[in-house]
Amino acid sequence: MQYTNKLTEQFILYCFNMDLDLNYPALTYYIRILVVK
Repeated sequence: MQYTNKLTEQFILYCFNMDLDLNYPALTYYIRILVVK
């Protein structure tokens, strides 16, 4: 669980460090998957 949380944190940080206009849809989709699970 901790490993998964770490990956999620890294992914979100990666998206926010990039151009938000480009990555926000992907980030929203990823979070939606997490919420649905």
